[in-house]
Amino acid sequence: MLASSALVVTERPSAYLQRLCEHFARERGRHGAPEVEVSFDEHEGFVDFTPIVRGTCRLDAKHEGVLVLSATGVDQVALEEVQRIVGEHVERFGRDDGLTADWGAASEVASPD
Repeated sequence: MLASSALVVTERPSAYLQRLCEHFARERGRHGAPEVEVSFDEHEGFVDFTPIVRGTCRLDAKHEGVLVLSATGVDQVALEEVQRIVGEHVERFGRDDGLTADWGAASEVASPD
């Protein structure tokens, strides 16, 4: 399993966390897209993209001024796809605030199995 993180500097980390998770939850099953697992509150979120790609993303808005994104994938291709999906949404939703998700280098992590 590979993992990578991105720090998204924003004055509204909780608002962006909720908007991203609400979007991914709302898209479940729409337009023929497979369902993804989404859970979140105002400080933490989790999206399991396994029906689309074997990977996940945790969102953390516990610290003021930053939204922390932590992506995982079973391999480099899966990790890059999770990064692409989440990163494109961060940039689209945060366009007015100039948000970007600059992902760090991938590292090996233990599988949660």
